Amino acid sequence: MEVQSKRSEVFCLYNLKKQAGVVYKRLFVQVAYLIGISLLAYGLFYWQKPVNLTEELDGGALFGIYCIAIPGTVLFWSVLSVTVSNLVRNRWIGMGVVLLFWFFSISGKATQFLKNWGPFSYGTCDFGKLTEWRWLGGKVLCVVFAGMMLAFVPKILKKRG
Repeated sequence: MEVQSKRSEVFCLYNLKKQAGVVYKRLFVQVAYLIGISLLAYGLFYWQKPVNLTEELDGGALFGIYCIAIPGTVLFWSVLSVTVSNLVRNRWIGMGVVLLFWFFSISGKATQFLKNWGPFSYGTCDFGKLTEWRWLGGKVLCVVFAGMMLAFVPKILKKRG
């Protein structure tokens, strides 16, 4: 953002703690916005009372499961994109790397390999058996990896200079 607005020199003059704070604040706003929009959009879908495809779960239960699954997904992909972009110091290369990783993670081979531990673990479960919670391991793993990447933000900023 600083490069685009030609303020990168000023941003680099901040101490490392303030730089990391700015990154964390922007990331928080981004994640909160994306989670809010996702929940609103999916909530509006269930507000229309669509036909239920499974007798085991009603629309409210499916929306509740979505409310549990989507924050981990959004957090992981948002933090990954910011981390990779900061590491390579180019947002386009960063987006490309994340896009390649996304394509890999939704592929059939990755789904077979990662099973319930992938970023899209709820996609591997039978639609009517989402309450078995096997997919939750992948969401927890995404949150753990996002936390680890967030912990490395100051080191990345220091390396980047």
